[in-house]
Amino acid sequence: FFFFFFFFQAEDGIRDVERSRGLGDVYKRQVSTQSTWEANVYYVEFSGNDEEVMGEMEVQEIKVDEKEKLLRNEYKLDGHTFMYWEDKEERATYSDAEIVENLRLEEGEVVSLEAIWKEHKYNIEYICLLYTSDAADDMQCEDLGGRRTIKKKKK
Repeated sequence: FFFFFFFFQAEDGIRDVERSRGLGDVYKRQVSTQSTWEANVYYVEFSGNDEEVMGEMEVQEIKVDEKEKLLRNEYKLDGHTFMYWEDKEERATYSDAEIVENLRLEEGEVVSLEAIWKEHKYNIEYICLLYTSDAADDMQCEDLGGRRTIKKKKK
C-alpha cells in the first residue's frame, strides 16, 4: 500500500501559551489535515498457451482490495474448448470471467494466467462391407462388386 501524507501548518501560526502542555503547540484556530491513500495496482496478463491460438487479449489492471471480474477469454484454438485460466506461480486456477480479489498485493506485480484447453475428441465409426465373388472367375459372368452377377451373352 502507498500512503501519501500532506503536512500542514496552522493558519495563523499563533501559539496559545495558556493551553500548551509542552507536547506541541496548541492553536486557537481549527486546523485541518488531508491525507490521501491510493491502493496498489497489479496487472493480469493472459496467454493463449499454444502457438496456434488465434486472438489477442489486453493486460488487465486491478487495484488491491477491490473485487473485479477477470476479462473474458478472447482466444480461439481450433479443435479445442477453453477450460479455465491457470496461475502456475501460485498453483491456482480461475474460471472465465471469475470475480477475483488480491491476486497480488505489491504495486506493479504481474499475474500471468495461461489458458488451459481440452481437445475435442471424435468417435468416428466406419462400416466397410467387403464383397467378394468368384463369379467373374469363370469368365461367364461379370463381377459387379459382388452384389450381383450378370451372365455374359455368348457370341
